[in-house]
Amino acid sequence: ISGTFQFNLFRELDNGKKVVVDGVFDKLYYGTPTGNPGTGGNTGGTGGGTGGGSTAGNTLTATVDGAVYSPKPVVGLIYQDKLMINASDPNTTRSIGFQLPLAITVGTYDLSLFGNYIGLYNASMTDSYGADSGKLTILEHNKSTKKIRATFEFVGVNILTQASKRITAGSFTVTY
Repeated sequence: ISGTFQFNLFRELDNGKKVVVDGVFDKLYYGTPTGNPGTGGNTGGTGGGTGGGSTAGNTLTATVDGAVYSPKPVVGLIYQDKLMINASDPNTTRSIGFQLPLAITVGTYDLSLFGNYIGLYNASMTDSYGADSGKLTILEHNKSTKKIRATFEFVGVNILTQASKRITAGSFTVTY
């Protein structure tokens, strides 16, 4: 499936506005998965993503409002110049995800909902919590082996309801 899109974003918290224009998606695959996940997964499209190799050995764990959460699978992939990490539970719509610069190095970074270091917790398809404050500490990022290891914690805020979720004791190890 291919197409174009545009939309307006509004953040009720501070009345922030963003306009997304000239969006394009090209040859997105939407059928039964095919191909070899060790070489990038579905073979049905030619979008801008690469990576997304085997999820074997990938882990993510965190405590969400006091309850341990260890979703599987944990996937890392490159999209344009960003490293996307997502851990989701296939039996629910809960997930934790990050969008990071591909060139990220060892160090500590402030997480937010907008910017270069994005953290997001989805309690359900309609209940999302973007990082309002928090830290991501990269412990290792080997660009040759495409392995990244980190710890994280953040307070996620739902921009519509102002409800919050505390994500603590987080860590991930991902090969992308």
